[in-house]
Amino acid sequence: YQRRVRGARSPSLQFLLEQHIFVCKNIRKDLMQKVVAYFGAGPAKLPSSVLENAKETLVGYPYPGISILELSHRDKAFDKIRGEACETLRSLLSIPQNYKILLMQGGGSGQFAAVCLNLVKEPGAKPVYIITGSWSEKAYEEAKKYCEPYVAVNTKPYTSLPNSEQIKWPSEPPPYVYYLSLIHI
Repeated sequence: YQRRVRGARSPSLQFLLEQHIFVCKNIRKDLMQKVVAYFGAGPAKLPSSVLENAKETLVGYPYPGISILELSHRDKAFDKIRGEACETLRSLLSIPQNYKILLMQGGGSGQFAAVCLNLVKEPGAKPVYIITGSWSEKAYEEAKKYCEPYVAVNTKPYTSLPNSEQIKWPSEPPPYVYYLSLIHI
């Protein structure tokens, strides 16, 4: 356990995180020695049960003795996995059949240009950006390289999300709306 919790940006947040860890340590002393509390940006911490399941299925899925990591993206088994994943997303998020689901690599910042380049089809079309934090601001800056994005609202210094009265929609329908509901503490 270190005094400075990774990802804490202010003394008050640092104090709250330390108190949270202190409570957790007292409740589950045996686990806190083995589990790291991580509050930084990026992928979320996964429950142990998820990691154990991944560990068990990684080596022998979809075929005994071969991992999905070793499988070609052209293999029929991979197509089946991708199809099941898309249908699960469609079901969980109520995505209509006339929408395509794109499974892409690159993380959030890798998609900033891809979204704009793939969804702005007409010259002069202006996507709408609702800027609520540094990530949506970065996405907006990237989009400016390829089109003329319209800022419906910018909540700088990024400590709150906009209400409907704050958002100023353009008169023309946009090709897409970029909204990332992330605020800074």
